[in-house]
Amino acid sequence: MSMGSKSQLRALFLAERDELDAAIREGWDLKLLSNFVEHEKVIEADHVSCYVSYGTEINTVAIIAELRKLGKRISVPRIISKAEGMEMVPIQSMSDLTKGKYGILAPSNDIASITESPDVILVPGLVFDKEGYRIGYGGGFYDRFLALHPNSYTIALAYKKQMVQRLPREPFDISVDEIINP
Repeated sequence: MSMGSKSQLRALFLAERDELDAAIREGWDLKLLSNFVEHEKVIEADHVSCYVSYGTEINTVAIIAELRKLGKRISVPRIISKAEGMEMVPIQSMSDLTKGKYGILAPSNDIASITESPDVILVPGLVFDKEGYRIGYGGGFYDRFLALHPNSYTIALAYKKQMVQRLPREPFDISVDEIINP
């Protein structure tokens, strides 16, 4: 497959993920949940940052619930603005979230953000390459956040269909440390 532009790849892989059978996706998500929470870095972590899944994204709501059971401190992203990027906000439960920008569940504005670097950051993406580079949704929010937290261990979860040999990259793109497949 020839590599198109990031926006073409984004559209292609979003459409492909949306077309996946829900029952198959659910099975893969369960495997990813156990692969993630049983990961050595996650077991050792005190503070895990986790995006809140939206649409046909890998189900992180179940992951957040499992991390809570394991006694982890959890933070989730809140978009400030395109210019200012995003911040991480600690949550105690899903009830701390309300529909935020882009219709994605996010912490309400009355919960203060934190500046400490999470031990592990779960990074979203539509498509990943063998070197850990990714194409997300195009806002650049995670690349900017990861640049501020270089010592956090970064993990992405991806179905095998979301993997390619090599993606186009920009100088500001930051690769993840590890990609976990079901």
